[in-house]
Amino acid sequence: MTVDNDEIPVILGETLVLRCAAVGVPIPTITWMKNNRPLQTSDRITISYDGGELVITDAIPQDVGDYQCVGRSPAGTATAVIMLWGEGGWLLKSLKELSHSLCM
Repeated sequence: MTVDNDEIPVILGETLVLRCAAVGVPIPTITWMKNNRPLQTSDRITISYDGGELVITDAIPQDVGDYQCVGRSPAGTATAVIMLWGEGGWLLKSLKELSHSLCM
């Protein structure tokens, strides 16, 4: 499993696109978690049909946390972790698009 960026500062109101790819035979299913709990989607938080892309629009302080991209197949399970963090209650901007890969 490889992860390009594992700690990302962001800013209030920004849109973040987190991408995750899992490789294997059969193709693994991808799910997302936040702070070790299933991620709840909303009008601001969406997950693509194949699970490979998580979009958070109009970032708020409650978006800070550890996001886990989990790839599962009969061969096993692999996880990549992305930490979104803020400083002093405000989210700071660094990157808008993140690419993370997992290989099984």
